Amino acid sequence: FPSNQDISIFTPVYWTLLCKNLKSYNVLIFMTVVFLGLLVVSGCGTKDNVKPIAEKVASIYHEPNPQIVRIVETRTECDGKPMYIVFIKGNFRKGNLKASYISFSMLANGEKVWCLKGFNKDQPNRNVIVWEDDDVEIK
Repeated sequence: FPSNQDISIFTPVYWTLLCKNLKSYNVLIFMTVVFLGLLVVSGCGTKDNVKPIAEKVASIYHEPNPQIVRIVETRTECDGKPMYIVFIKGNFRKGNLKASYISFSMLANGEKVWCLKGFNKDQPNRNVIVWEDDDVEIK
């Protein structure tokens, strides 16, 4: 193992040299599996379907161009399905009520949306809920 060279542990050279010193490729195989596993896991939770759902939710409340402010990845309480809690910004209206933000929950696959809340920021850390809708059908 070259001691006079500065080789990062995140480079393939490091792991190749380590494996040669151990006279085994088990470490290299293990690290490859871990790396590929991380790639697969990070790709599984893609948020590609959040934007179209956010746009549909916003259109219900008469906002054509919502801005996605935050997406929180989590799981449903009852059956552990992947889901998102989404926060969008815009000029939303429900009848005579107006809100600058909407938060809602959605299944990660986009099949269901629930717990919609229109709110305004009264102070930096305080939200005032203007309306709540439990279930909304997204078409």
